Amino acid sequence: MRNLLTLLLLAASSVAGAAPAAPVCGPTDLSLGMLSNFATTERYAEACGVPKSAIEREITSSVKLLRACLEARGVPAAKIDQSLQNGAKLADQFLPQAQKDPAFCPRVKGGFGKAG
Repeated sequence: MRNLLTLLLLAASSVAGAAPAAPVCGPTDLSLGMLSNFATTERYAEACGVPKSAIEREITSSVKLLRACLEARGVPAAKIDQSLQNGAKLADQFLPQAQKDPAFCPRVKGGFGKAG
């Protein structure tokens, strides 16, 4: 998943016309949206029993990277936190219905490879 994040960030920065730099964030709105998606996925992973070590490796580390990027750009911490909260709320809203699908947790766990 980290490789996917790197590719998305590089693609976003090239679309925005930015020269690749470390760390590469991509457009602020895209990065905030990605944070929200990571928070949603993290909530789903926890609910489906994905090991914490896999969540840390695949999601939490990516969230830390995006947070650092956004903070370096001057995005207020409150706005970053709000994106994470929105993603978690979305997951909480849809999780009861999603868990009715017998394929839901296997799909979520599959996204974490052998660790899932």
